[in-house]
Amino acid sequence: MNLLTRSALRLAPLLTAGDGVVVIVLLMALGWFGTLAAAPADTVPPEELSRAVERELRADPVLQDADLYAISRHGEVTLGGTVDRLLWQRRAERAAETVRGVRHVVNRIAVMPPSHVPDLELAAGAHRALAAVPGLALTDVTVQVENGRVQLEGVAGSPAMRDWADEVVAGLMGVREVQNRMSIAPGGARADAPLVDALYRAIAFDGLLEGDRVQVTASGSRATLTGEVNSAAERRRARALAARAGAAEVDTSALVVSGGVRTRATAEPPPDAAIEQAVREALAADPRLHAHRLAVRVQSGEVKLAGTAPTLAEKQLAARVARYVRGVRRVHEHVTVTTTDVGGRALAARALAALRADPLVGDQPMAVTVNKDIAVLTGTTATPWQRQHAEAVVAAVPGIGAVHNQLRAGPRAPFVSDKPYVGAPFIVTQTSLPADKTTTDQDAAIHEAVASQLQWSAFIDAQGIHLSVNRGVATLTGRVATPMQAALATQEAYEGGARLVKNLLAIE
Repeated sequence: MNLLTRSALRLAPLLTAGDGVVVIVLLMALGWFGTLAAAPADTVPPEELSRAVERELRADPVLQDADLYAISRHGEVTLGGTVDRLLWQRRAERAAETVRGVRHVVNRIAVMPPSHVPDLELAAGAHRALAAVPGLALTDVTVQVENGRVQLEGVAGSPAMRDWADEVVAGLMGVREVQNRMSIAPGGARADAPLVDALYRAIAFDGLLEGDRVQVTASGSRATLTGEVNSAAERRRARALAARAGAAEVDTSALVVSGGVRTRATAEPPPDAAIEQAVREALAADPRLHAHRLAVRVQSGEVKLAGTAPTLAEKQLAARVARYVRGVRRVHEHVTVTTTDVGGRALAARALAALRADPLVGDQPMAVTVNKDIAVLTGTTATPWQRQHAEAVVAAVPGIGAVHNQLRAGPRAPFVSDKPYVGAPFIVTQTSLPADKTTTDQDAAIHEAVASQLQWSAFIDAQGIHLSVNRGVATLTGRVATPMQAALATQEAYEGGARLVKNLLAIE
């Protein structure tokens, strides 16, 4: 780390601008903070951008069968069509934001549930769904529903938990809108200098925001983000990080989206000590984790996590959160799941009850058996993403140490992608299909689709990647700037239809 960067980090929390308003410029262009390319969104023809967004929506494992369309004008994309859940309406918007050149999304997708759900039934379902989420600290919750429009009131333990409650309710069938009026518990939000310091470090070390130039101000617990980010997805990510840092209100209206693609990183990576501290803070900021149970060590950018987690889901999530920290090259997870004295039949009953209570898979015919701490799922789900979500639901049951997913899903898909920017409601265990059932023509189609996914990704410089496809296997060679870009390239390849991905990309 050079002297200028080290000085900026030391002085960052001390910069103020009177009247309690704290100001700090994130010096992303210094030292190891990288750069942005200057390709403006206006250079992308509107018809091409519209088609790229529609391809992204069709490639999404949840939205691929939805009747959606996109219209583009000067980097602003308007989405239309219908979905059956509010959560999927939001997902479509987030998926569109990951496309290169999209600066803003106007979401006009209509939420059309397949059948009417009475308001009283929706209110009761919202209460049950919120109560069933482990670790979601809410008190004095009241739910009012009128014509599918839900109003939440009560007290949330933190701004991030308030947002989490919002997403839980949005997943209920029949909900058309959520108005979240929850307040934050005393001590649950930060203000002024502590808020800016926490948010500065969260953004500076976030692997998904690498290269962005963001300015942060805080007045009380209200954070204002200005400056420039590479994509609309990264603007949303910055807002989410602000909530996790403790901001009760976040304003991103002046955070400009450049719409360019990333260039090669030429600066040195963060030192191990800085990465280690950033991983600890990222784990502590996530409301779904009990980070105090985990020990973190970093050597040459490789993270070792050790300790215990109360559930298998937390163990998986901790590794994923660590991977998103800037400078992390690899995560070695040595976390054990806390055991319980509950017998196999009782654990199976708890897992099945969790599945039945889940709004996304509760109506699917499934069964659970447990031998020691290993759960086996059998039955069927309508879609592949529900198969993966069911696994995540069981993984969140205390006492379950492993899940063998034998659920059958139709139609079968080669991979269910959990893009970090899209915010899927499940933790995906990466799977693939046997790579021996494709023809030369199919390989050509897969090559074209994967190349398009890489080309239109807002986070990858596809010019540095060479792609080949043989019998459904996509091989990626070349160079990318960061480990995060390499991981995202793998996800894009799977979303393009590859049955298996061999990622041989070198990190600069």
